[in-house]
Amino acid sequence: MMIFFFLFAFALGLLVLHKIPIFIIISIGYLIYIYLRKGRKVFIYILLTMILGFLVSLIKFTNNPNNGIYQGIVIESKNNYVLFLSKGERFYLYLKDHTYEVGDYLKIEGFVEEIKFTTYESQFNFKEYLSNKGVYRQLNSRNIETIWMNPLRFKARKNEFLANFNDNASAIIDAFLFFNKDYDSSFIQLTSDLNIIYLFAVNGIYLHIMMHLLTYLVGLKFSKKVSMIVPLIIFSPYFLISFYRPSIMRVLFLEIFKISNEFFFKKKISRLTMLSITAFIFLLFDYHLIYQSSFYVGFLISFMMSFINKTMYKRRKLFQKISVPVIIYLAVLPFSLSFDGSIHLFSLFYQFIIVPLNSPFVIISLISFYFYPFINILNGYGNFLYQVICFFARIDIRIYLGELTSFFLLIYYFLIFLTLFALEARMKRHFKIFSLSTIIILLINAIPIRSYLYNGVYFINVGQGDAILLNDNGKTILIDTGGSLYNDIAKETLIPFFRKKQINKLDFVITTHNDFDHNGALDNLRRNFTVKNYLFSSDSFPLKHGGFYIENLNIYQGNEDENDNSLVLYFEFINYKFLLMGDASKKIEEKIIIDHPSLDCDILKVGHHGSNTSTSEEFIRQVSPLEAIISVGANNYYGHPHQEVIEILNAQNIKIRRTDLEGTITYIGFF
Repeated sequence: MMIFFFLFAFALGLLVLHKIPIFIIISIGYLIYIYLRKGRKVFIYILLTMILGFLVSLIKFTNNPNNGIYQGIVIESKNNYVLFLSKGERFYLYLKDHTYEVGDYLKIEGFVEEIKFTTYESQFNFKEYLSNKGVYRQLNSRNIETIWMNPLRFKARKNEFLANFNDNASAIIDAFLFFNKDYDSSFIQLTSDLNIIYLFAVNGIYLHIMMHLLTYLVGLKFSKKVSMIVPLIIFSPYFLISFYRPSIMRVLFLEIFKISNEFFFKKKISRLTMLSITAFIFLLFDYHLIYQSSFYVGFLISFMMSFINKTMYKRRKLFQKISVPVIIYLAVLPFSLSFDGSIHLFSLFYQFIIVPLNSPFVIISLISFYFYPFINILNGYGNFLYQVICFFARIDIRIYLGELTSFFLLIYYFLIFLTLFALEARMKRHFKIFSLSTIIILLINAIPIRSYLYNGVYFINVGQGDAILLNDNGKTILIDTGGSLYNDIAKETLIPFFRKKQINKLDFVITTHNDFDHNGALDNLRRNFTVKNYLFSSDSFPLKHGGFYIENLNIYQGNEDENDNSLVLYFEFINYKFLLMGDASKKIEEKIIIDHPSLDCDILKVGHHGSNTSTSEEFIRQVSPLEAIISVGANNYYGHPHQEVIEILNAQNIKIRRTDLEGTITYIGFF
């Protein structure tokens, strides 16, 4: 148990810089608990371990060779990129349709720059994904030379194998065995929409099932020792090609520990201790794992299952079988809310059905990859699984919980811990209280009242475009919708964002002008969300709604340039003066400050995404904002924001905030 305490302290030290407020609170509470329960000596050791974790999290390697030549090893290989390790630093390397494998040793001539990707609110953040893996810079190659080639050419074998199967079976096998989720596949899209895609990968669940099944079958004929070693030998090729996957390596380490414990340590080591040692080894090898959901969710489930099994070993087997999916469901529930803040009412039921259905498919797939492809069986099985998922999609019901705050997560997991503790201690009354409390706080969070409890202005990150949400205790206005030729901004960005904020309707949608990056998502938004009123003309202002009184300062309509017909909106809210310039040019700015000589603001939405066609020095001097918001996409075609605009804002000591750097920018007030 002590090793678990040290592991937890080390993990907290690693996490303090990652999400400071919540983990500082947890760390202080944990130290108080250790001091009161374990004494001063253990407290000092735990504190030192926590400090060690904090110091380790500060380690960052930088490799800048003078000759621009980088030598290193491929540590992750995907279809269109590799992660490359050179002298301690990890690089992202974009390579379309390459043939490099994990383990290849390369010599690359190139140059390095910071990673920049256009990201959108509520969508997958690839830059953050790479950052959580310890990858902060991109290596752009001019020439690549292979110094040493990994003799196991896994990708070619994989592609040859998958070519045997139909679309459904191929997508499922690819996800299960090769950790690749093809989001062009309708099957993967459905499982993603249902938030059960984590059930379609060979993680600890399926590998554990397969190894224990093989152990049982071998044990029917041979000794216990042989039955435990044979599965390791048989699965060793799969471990070899999956050595960079923490979920697979966790199973390998635990099986080795289990055998050692059985025959060398005479069962003196508990499963909790084995799990703790395994996690410690992983984190010492690569501390960035603690920031990856696949690692901490996997170990969280393992620790909870270990605790449950120890608690309920004397209880009925049926209760044990039901408890495992329940624990998995509770552990991963908060992580399934990242897209639109919803949970699927029947998701626990999906787990009970899918895990037993998937297990034979995984076993047959692995046997096929090893020996002979059972094409007809897997094609038919894949179509059957697809029909099951389609049925789930038809009956699916979502409950929108909204965003879960750090404070909520702290209370949620604390209540789960108390529930399990009460179960172990056979405190029936407390068990009922804590379990009921967990359900109650989830239900309270689901009540759509959050938008009525605060006021806010959100400059939503829609890439190269504008979308600004105003909320006054449930009275809502959206100014511009953004628009993209490559993403459905309405369905994939705006609506999920509204759901997370528990906003179920828009009282007004206003588009400042007809450019696609300001109104491109309008039609899809109106088709898929409740929009009560739509305004686009200067004749609609001033607009009074709730606590908003919005004026349009651009009364100079009829210009040839559509940008000069853009609405320029001014309002005061939550003790700030907001000025939203749309795409108005310097010509319109000049007219506005002449007609409004006393105009000033606190928050300026910079015109035309930071283009030098807007934001004149005279205009900035007069309106003198405290902060300037630039709504812009990373690496955009237009080169926005222009350096000239940045220099003008810096010269006036104005704080510059950009959606391509910060994501959605928020100003909140409470009633």
